[in-house]
Amino acid sequence: MSVPPTSPLRPYYIPPSDYPFPDLDLSNPSSNGTTSSSSLLNTLGEEYGDYLEEPDMKELFTGLLNAGVVRYFSTMVSQPFEVAKMLMQVQHGSASVVPADAHEEKAENYDDEDETGSQTSDDSNPPYFSSSTHTPPDSSPLIPSTPLPPLPTDRTGYILTPATHPHAHHLPPQTGSLRSVISALWHLEGARGVLKGLNAQFVHSVAQDLLEAWVESALGGIAGVPDVGMVDIADAMSPVASLLTSLAACTVTALLLSPIDIAKTRLMTSSASTPPRSLLPALRQLPTTWHIPPPLLLPTLLHALLPRTISLTTPLFIRRRLGIDPILHPLSYSVLSFLGSSLELGVRLPLETILRRGQLWVAGAHATIVRRGRYAGVLGTTWIILREEDGVRGLWRGWKMGMVGLGVGYLGVLGSEDEVLEDEF
Repeated sequence: MSVPPTSPLRPYYIPPSDYPFPDLDLSNPSSNGTTSSSSLLNTLGEEYGDYLEEPDMKELFTGLLNAGVVRYFSTMVSQPFEVAKMLMQVQHGSASVVPADAHEEKAENYDDEDETGSQTSDDSNPPYFSSSTHTPPDSSPLIPSTPLPPLPTDRTGYILTPATHPHAHHLPPQTGSLRSVISALWHLEGARGVLKGLNAQFVHSVAQDLLEAWVESALGGIAGVPDVGMVDIADAMSPVASLLTSLAACTVTALLLSPIDIAKTRLMTSSASTPPRSLLPALRQLPTTWHIPPPLLLPTLLHALLPRTISLTTPLFIRRRLGIDPILHPLSYSVLSFLGSSLELGVRLPLETILRRGQLWVAGAHATIVRRGRYAGVLGTTWIILREEDGVRGLWRGWKMGMVGLGVGYLGVLGSEDEVLEDEF
């Protein structure tokens, strides 16, 4: 291979004997136009063609389509459980209500009371325009002969009028079991009832992943954090900067997607026959379509920041503070990670319950399939659930489903790690 002349910009440089670009004249840079550039690209393509593959748009589109289909069907599988959990969270006193038979008895008593009241009202009004106006002397025309029985109330003292009676909400109150809620929804509305808000849930989850990744990369570029989102925080060059960038991206994403989340909550808690049933019309009916309502700012921030902080700092604490490596000690690392995820679930569920009630309150008056619980801010709603409803259990509705999901996920992780260790050793 011939050795090219020395470049005038590097007069003391001696090129190696196996110089890979013999056609490039370094002594006259002005003469190296398009021909030299194309020759350089061709040479690079020949040398590194096995490592640099041109993207195939058809394969890229097919991969995105397959990923979208898999994501949609996985969302469909989990949607009945999400609907049941949300109904339990927004429902008033789900674990403290009386059985359905007792409600039916109360409803019958209420109807009898209405009839008694109407009859008494008719007897107490003298028939001025009738032919006979005789009144028995032993009874007063203004006071009923027998006192009215008390109206039915719930345990908090609210009178169960026809507008607030549990049967006016279609779905009877449940006792804290996801299976009972799903069964009641299936018998009441069929497949439409257990798959309510499926498209909204899919759009929100996909938009959350894409937008959070984009915001995280943008903030990492602005803050000068090169490896944010690419490696685990425990392996990052600056763990604190990566943690703050990820938390900021999570917060911004939650605030931007809050209207979609509110519309999704409304679709999942209303009857399957109540319009609207699609995402865009539900968004148009919200008081604020394109930004988060001010009353939901604090619960949204707490729901986005606190659980995410625990999930991101758990690997950092296990590896940096405890010195447990996932490769050398897979079982210990998985057990501690499971405990960290359980803590994250315990923090997330109360905040999620408060947020869902606040979203229904902001969405305005509409017919929900269950009797809605009261919302009075973060601390006020917590006090209402603890004192007027289920007590401590009311803040952690749906924890069984969460723990089952964590257990199945970590069993799969342990199985995959065992396979990797068997392959290596």
